[in-house]
Formats: sequence, C-alpha cells, structure tokens
Amino acid sequence: MAKKYSFFMIILLVSSVINAQLLDTTVATVKLTKLQNISKKALQEKIVLLEERITRSLNEEEIQAILKGEINSILLQQAAERDSVSITREDLDRAIELQKARLGVLMLPDRDFRLLIERQTGFSYAEYEKNLRDTLIARNYLMKIDPKLADENNFRPTDVEIVKFYEENAVRYATPSLVRFSHLFVSTANVNEAEILSGRKKIDELRRRISTGQATFESLFEESLDDPSYLARDFGFFARGDEELKKNLGANFVDVVSGLDEDEVSGVLESSLGIHIVKITDKRQPRLLKLGDPLFPGDSMTVQTHISQVLSMENQGRMFNEVMEFQIEKLRENAEIRIFSQNLNFD
Repeated sequence: MAKKYSFFMIILLVSSVINAQLLDTTVATVKLTKLQNISKKALQEKIVLLEERITRSLNEEEIQAILKGEINSILLQQAAERDSVSITREDLDRAIELQKARLGVLMLPDRDFRLLIERQTGFSYAEYEKNLRDTLIARNYLMKIDPKLADENNFRPTDVEIVKFYEENAVRYATPSLVRFSHLFVSTANVNEAEILSGRKKIDELRRRISTGQATFESLFEESLDDPSYLARDFGFFARGDEELKKNLGANFVDVVSGLDEDEVSGVLESSLGIHIVKITDKRQPRLLKLGDPLFPGDSMTVQTHISQVLSMENQGRMFNEVMEFQIEKLRENAEIRIFSQNLNFD
C-alpha cells in the first residue's frame, strides 16, 4: 500500500530538499588543470569554526579573504599535481611526530593524540591529516619553484640578531618556580573499585613502613622493581601554577606537592590519576635565563638555540610567503576562476 503524506508533510519534505540544495550551492569554481567547486556548505563550516574561535561574527571582507584562501589552496594543489609534486605516508608521519613534539605529547598514544587534535582544532582527524598533507605538498611545490627555500642556511640568523632578540625579549626567558619530585604510586585510571581499594591499602602500607623507620623512600623506590603492586618514577620538573598539570592531576594534588620542602616526603596523596607518596628532589626559584642556559632543567635546547629557531622560522615564513604570493599570482593568470557573489549570503 502506498504511503500517504499530508499536505503539511509534503511542504516540510520539499523545504528540507531546498535547504539541502542551498547548503550545497557553489560559491566559486576553480580550474587550473581541472574544474573544482567550492560549496557554500564547505565554506560555511570553515567560517563557523573560525567564528567560534574568535567569538564573533566575520564581516564580508573577512569571508572574502577565507574564500580567496580556499581558491589559492586549490590552485597550489592542482599546480603541484600537474608538476608531479607529492608526499609519501612516511613524510606525513614525520610531520605528525614533529607536531607531537611541539605540543609536548610525544609519548601520547595515537588514539589520545587524535582526540586531542579533534578537540583543539575542531576538525576530524581525517580532516587534520588532509590539511597537513596539503600544506606539505604546497611547501614541496614552492621549494621546487625556488630551491633556495630548501636551504636552511638562507634563514639562519646572525649572532647579532640573536642577541638583539634576547635583549628585547628577555622577560620571555624568565623561568617560574620549579619543583621536581619522585613518587611511589598506584594508578586508579580505568580500574574497578576493588582494585582502587587494594591500591590504597598498598600505598598506606608503604607510608606506614616509612613512618616507622622500617624502610626509606629510596629503599621502597628500589623495591618497586620486584613488586608489581606499585610503581616508582621520577616525575621530573613542573612549574608552580601549571594550569594544564592541574587539569590533568587535580589542583589540590599539584598545590600540595608545590608546597612541600626539598627532601620532604609527603603523606598519602590522591590525584586524578592515582594514589601517591611524593618526595621533593629539587626546588628552584624563579630567575632570568642567560643565552647559554637550557630552556628547562635537563633540556638540551638552550635559550640561544631556541631564539635561533624562532628567528629562522620567521625568516623562512617571510621567504615562503613572498614566493607563494608571486607564484599564486602567476597561477591565477592561467586559471579560470568564477566567484558567485550572490551565493555568499550566510544569513
């Protein structure tokens, strides 16, 4: 039996189809080697994402700038494909590892890294990889156009430039109060109540042994190698007031550890991730770093190395932008670009 629709339902169905078509309306077409559309829906998604980040609506000029950027990106990708410029999966993986290093999450499992990227960028991980791939391909294309972009010596700052930058930005290289600790602990992440109770009893027992003089923190640290019921680790340094650490471990835990004296052993403490006994192994007061000092205790990168990298990236960025702007103008001259301004109304 045929399904019957009321007049009202027919109106709703027609309206939904029309709305879907409007969302898929073409706002621009680009052709260097092949015709490619930019849909209203795709452009609007980027606009909404940017508006959420800057917490305001974009004006017409800003929307036009986003559209221009999309057109330029398509031109670069088509030109790269035309000139047989590509990247391998290994190239992409190396770039992702570099991104992990910059974010300080090299040891983060792949699944958690994907969630972090999606939360921070608003893109799906597949979109993140595509954007990164497109960026790398465009970069390789520009280096093929102008080989001097591939030579790092062309971007390296002089010693005079490094010193000048340091003197003008010395406050950026002031370290906060730093605390380093070791801890005996059991994890409470992804375990059941019985396991948490057992872990708490274990840590209570270890603290009792320290209190009664039956063991020292150091001896229990060594015993952990043969006792799988608890762990012992050097946590390393953290900065007092580290808000990210407070989110991860809990503000109360971080504040209590920060307030302990050097060589002091804590009572039983609970964080968001486990149950701990902490010993403070080093505390350092805030100070202004010199050019030869490491950025962070134990870090191989010095202030001078960091400044050199910052200035190199700035120099490289300027040179890439100059080459890219010149090349895009040439590509535009040889491309067919149509913009449908009447479809750029997002009200």
